[in-house]
Amino acid sequence: MAICQKSDKFRDLFGEALEMHSALTETHELGALIWEPLWLGIFESHEFESWQLEESKWMLRCVGPPGSGKTTFAALITQRLKQDFPGNKHSVASIFIGKDVPPSDAAFVEEALTSAFRQLFTTAADEATITNYRLHLDARRDSRPPSLRIQLLHDAFSSLLSNLDRAFLVVDALDRCDPAIGTVLENELSRLARSAKLKVFLTSRISCLEMVPEVVSCNSCAEREHNHLSVYWVCAPCENDPGVERRIVHVQCQYCRHRKAVCKRCGNATNFIQPFSQVQLYLDNNGLSLERFISRDLEIEHGNLGLNSSEEHKPPLSDLGRSLTDPRNQQTLNMLRERIAEQAHGNVSLALLRLSNVHKLRSVDSILEPLADVLPSNVVAFFHDGVRRVVGQPSAQRDLGLKVIAAVAHYDFYSGIAYGALDVLVRLPEKTFSRHQQAGKQSAPAMLTATGNTEEYAAAVTSPKAYYRLEDMLHAARGFLVMGTLPARPLRVYCDTFRQYVRQKYSKPLADAYDQLDFERVKVGRDGGLTDT
Repeated sequence: MAICQKSDKFRDLFGEALEMHSALTETHELGALIWEPLWLGIFESHEFESWQLEESKWMLRCVGPPGSGKTTFAALITQRLKQDFPGNKHSVASIFIGKDVPPSDAAFVEEALTSAFRQLFTTAADEATITNYRLHLDARRDSRPPSLRIQLLHDAFSSLLSNLDRAFLVVDALDRCDPAIGTVLENELSRLARSAKLKVFLTSRISCLEMVPEVVSCNSCAEREHNHLSVYWVCAPCENDPGVERRIVHVQCQYCRHRKAVCKRCGNATNFIQPFSQVQLYLDNNGLSLERFISRDLEIEHGNLGLNSSEEHKPPLSDLGRSLTDPRNQQTLNMLRERIAEQAHGNVSLALLRLSNVHKLRSVDSILEPLADVLPSNVVAFFHDGVRRVVGQPSAQRDLGLKVIAAVAHYDFYSGIAYGALDVLVRLPEKTFSRHQQAGKQSAPAMLTATGNTEEYAAAVTSPKAYYRLEDMLHAARGFLVMGTLPARPLRVYCDTFRQYVRQKYSKPLADAYDQLDFERVKVGRDGGLTDT
């Protein structure tokens, strides 16, 4: 059992070693082979740099599917922040959630906040901080209501943070919390970020379903110099005026805010706000230097292939390396890198699995062979391991997770299926065959359409379980589904290779769920929504 501890100077506060929650750890060991440039694009992003500014009061959320490197990235960020912000007036804490947290675990939020407080505590703390934390410890010993204990801890946090120049908290794998528990923890962290200048970085397999910053342009820059902003400021008087339409509220980029540009509508130059509580980053092809990572891995394994991937020492050319450096095979080398990147779908784990298969080859002949319609065994094992997380949930979440994954994989990879149509599909009665009716000789099913009035559709819509929340679907699917941005909010499987894994029935639990779904009863259009035709 992990133990929270502090220095001798504050033994009266931290001498009582508190057992940490079994789902929590405060560190994550980074392997020796971690290649930091993979994440360079995110470290240098405008969002990451803006998040560290004192005036920013929003949380930064890093979203990625299974195998995208979120935990490693969280550990790297913790390490980098400790290097960039040393000293007694700065503090960095990290929390790694390593197990699922069920809805019945009411103590988790308090345990997570307590761990963060004890890590952030420094000798710069004042008497108010110490007094408030003692009040929390007393309430904890006396088994006072959880809401009171959390409020006392919040008060201690506020006092502590007021004495620090900068404080950071990294929370990894928020998606492992039950949605209700995760929401409570997120709300508490957001409250600290808004009111007490705690810089919170979250990782999750699941996107934030609340309003996140829309992409806008700066109204103060000459010729709209800064476009496609996800971090921006708006004029507070105009934003809060019900008579001003949202589309004409003055927007400024970070640069224009620092030079105190004025609102072109009302002349305000001082009262600007950031109208959001979270900004999202994605661990995908846009956020990761995956192509360079692939080139570097090929050269570390097979020698200098002329790719200039890194300054690291390269081994002598392997048999495959000699074959790839033959001038006649330059096109083959480029094709190999492009194929691995395409098969990885922006996912570092899938890239490594594909690379490990390439490393076994001896010549380019195997590379030039047509792609097999069979998934490599290591990729199948990777997906099997992920599906076990779905199957290991309580029965209701397990059944929902398997059904929504199987359902979404049925449809086009790019269009997916709209949340509303998916909800109707998974709530239909399971498809069964009568003992007296052979497959292929059933009567034509009644279609469920957007305006359809069939009894089955009415029963689905008015059932006691009126709908599955989108959040419940995404959590039950354990990160294997992602949400699009179109008005219909389509859901898609996170990569086409996983769609192939589902459709070709490598997984029996998913195959069984697929066979139970009555796809013929639901009419879905090209945009993934219910249609009348």
